[in-house]
Amino acid sequence: MGKVSIIVPVYKVEGYLEKCLDSILSQTYTDLQVIVVDDGSPDRCGEICDAYAQKDSRVLSLHKRNGGVSSARNYGLKYVQGEYFTFCDSDDCYRPDWIERLVNTMEETEADIAVGGFTFVYEDGTSPAGNSRVQGVWDLPTDQDVLKYCFGMVMTEKHGWEIWDRMFRSELIRKHDIRFCETCGNYAEDLGFVLACTLFAGRIASADSCGYLYSVRGGSMMQRSIGVPKLNSLHEVYGTFEPVCREAFAPEVAERVLPWFYLQLVACQFIPKLWASGMEPEELRKVAISGVPDWDDMARRLRHSMDRRQGRNPYLSGCDNMEIRSNIRFLLGGSWTRLRIECKLIKLFRSLLNGATR
Repeated sequence: MGKVSIIVPVYKVEGYLEKCLDSILSQTYTDLQVIVVDDGSPDRCGEICDAYAQKDSRVLSLHKRNGGVSSARNYGLKYVQGEYFTFCDSDDCYRPDWIERLVNTMEETEADIAVGGFTFVYEDGTSPAGNSRVQGVWDLPTDQDVLKYCFGMVMTEKHGWEIWDRMFRSELIRKHDIRFCETCGNYAEDLGFVLACTLFAGRIASADSCGYLYSVRGGSMMQRSIGVPKLNSLHEVYGTFEPVCREAFAPEVAERVLPWFYLQLVACQFIPKLWASGMEPEELRKVAISGVPDWDDMARRLRHSMDRRQGRNPYLSGCDNMEIRSNIRFLLGGSWTRLRIECKLIKLFRSLLNGATR
């Protein structure tokens, strides 16, 4: 079994960092390289990182000017020595056998990516049942297999796009120079990275474990992201994903599938916010658009992607295709009344389909 590199981006978490690093260093799987990246943290995080590096040779303490979580992760990727690598946010923890279970899955299935599950841990110490993933092994020898997995698994809750509950074969990033988008802020950056790695993975397997303990606290990035969708961040993520997609597919395939990726990338972030933000829909749209420096450029790309000549996405259901188109039309200035009617029709279609399959 090979060495595992674990990248831990660190910024203003001095009250959580020691617990995080202790959970990593006490793993039942001990062949580790723990890369902690102090991203210019103004508190004692840098000192804590150095102290752990002095007492455990498996810890590599790095320091850089503040540039955000994507910049810190990219910095850590340059130092990866392991055959496999994964990530841990510095206010989260691992169950003791988390890494061992992921490595076993990688070794037993010869996978390029192993997908685990996670458990939310709230500030009062309570933890609901773990969020497990769909179990199985997915071979991806053809473009069709890759696209089916991307749209049906990664961009849905079946496997999701979180990077911290996955383990990757290091060859993926070494061969294809895959990195995080550094211009998108702390928003959807993991989706672009996971999709890029998936395009070159020959096999993906799921691990039967919810050993990643995700800390839910009021000031966490996940909690701060609830609200207005950051459309410009999604635009930036797509900008880094597009050249990777063109490398992975033949030109004619890339031209056909890139609009599908762009629409679902925007829709899978915009749709939940639209219904859950608590804002009036027209207000949410106005505020979201105002955050895009060049909305005309983004709108042109969305309209191009919506063009019927690009065709419907065959890897999504008819209802899913309709939902994406309806919400993007609303984002581009369509009627709220029309969107409500279409959403009611989609709900009816889904209920009829579910009834027919019982």
